[in-house]
Amino acid sequence: MGSRHVLGVLLLAAFLLLAGCTAPVADSASAGLEEPTGEGVEGVETGADAADDDGDSGDDGDEPADESDADLAVEAETTAEADEVLPVDLNETFERTAGLVESEAEMPEVQVGDMDALLEGTYEGRQDPFQAALNMTETEVDTESARGVATIGHVAVDPNEAERADVEQVVVHEFFHAIQFAEGWQPQPELEADVATSTDYTNVELALVEGGAVWITDQYSAEYQDDDVQLQSERLAEEYETAPDGDRYFRAPYHYGVQYANATLEEPTEIAEFYENPPTTTEQLLHGLDPDAGDAQPATLSVETSADETWTLQRDDRLGELFVRVALETELDNDTAADAAAGWGNDRLIGFQHTDAGADGAGVEDGDGNGDGDGDDWGFVWVLHWDTADDADAFEDAFETTLAERTDERADETSVDRQSERTTVVTVGPDEFHEAVSVTGSEADLEVTVDGVANET
Repeated sequence: MGSRHVLGVLLLAAFLLLAGCTAPVADSASAGLEEPTGEGVEGVETGADAADDDGDSGDDGDEPADESDADLAVEAETTAEADEVLPVDLNETFERTAGLVESEAEMPEVQVGDMDALLEGTYEGRQDPFQAALNMTETEVDTESARGVATIGHVAVDPNEAERADVEQVVVHEFFHAIQFAEGWQPQPELEADVATSTDYTNVELALVEGGAVWITDQYSAEYQDDDVQLQSERLAEEYETAPDGDRYFRAPYHYGVQYANATLEEPTEIAEFYENPPTTTEQLLHGLDPDAGDAQPATLSVETSADETWTLQRDDRLGELFVRVALETELDNDTAADAAAGWGNDRLIGFQHTDAGADGAGVEDGDGNGDGDGDDWGFVWVLHWDTADDADAFEDAFETTLAERTDERADETSVDRQSERTTVVTVGPDEFHEAVSVTGSEADLEVTVDGVANET
């Protein structure tokens, strides 16, 4: 595979990641694989905030990239050429990065290319219909900052017009990912399949992989960069506060992942331990809970589903406390949103698509909720079970406030109801779906039924 194709594969892998990072995917944030086969692939990073580099799910590295889709202005195809183009001594930077974590991993191949064209149009593609329904899709592509992408054995960097220190931080961040892959530093808990593929755990995995990379980059800056250089985590935090709603959700695992790393790690040489006995829910991650403690486990929640031929079950997922927090942040300040999400006990998102919309495959992709439709053909029931009745009150009040503040059309299709003392239900969809769906049961044992035919007779 030629150098141009290698860089294209890296970036196309990032494309697929950006399109699917909010859906439940089994191979998200996998590192340390033998070859880049769709797992262990890093997404695109903006050096200004490190938050556009993403977790680890992507393209099949065995297939050459179509250069019509990988329209790159490649400046440097080899590491030697990259060392001439970038304002960074690559060999020294890698040796320093590897030295911080005491790794003997080999230095990856480094290439340089213009990623601007590949970023355009990808952010919308990563959104799923439920995010759109909650008004969590606004994005703003950063085409000025340095950014990078990493797979096993390869790193690509686009320095743009960024300052040298920022470019160096991007290179360090991606070098650490290459070391992660080589060393197998990744969370590997034993989980049930539905948990391992959930959005909740996907965000945990991503937060640990990316939070570790941001934290190591900060340690590098403290050791080797000038004292007045802004840390990558600090820049990320600033960008998180001001980011559009869609970008904030994309950046959240980085922002909260490095916070978890700061609370957990003291020395760079401890990084391997960071991935041992990791959190398995974003609740544990956000609050630093012991993943083995009984009170840190999600509450029991059973949601049975049934539907007639009018609606097809397409998504069954746990979103987690982090998703709840960011969803509320679309209209509320961070502290209010965090308080309202803090009583999360468990949740289930059930997504249905109208049969007519899915008959020709339109709007349905692998059954994971990532369709191409405008959302009118989707109906969602989001069941949230809370630790206490007061917690349920707090969420219900906060969610109703977000609906009152929203001006988008989808807000009129959304309702929040109290199913029982500790259980709330958010329903989203067109009138036809609201008329067809019913939720029965109480507390942690419910049934969601969609009977569109019955409501037509």
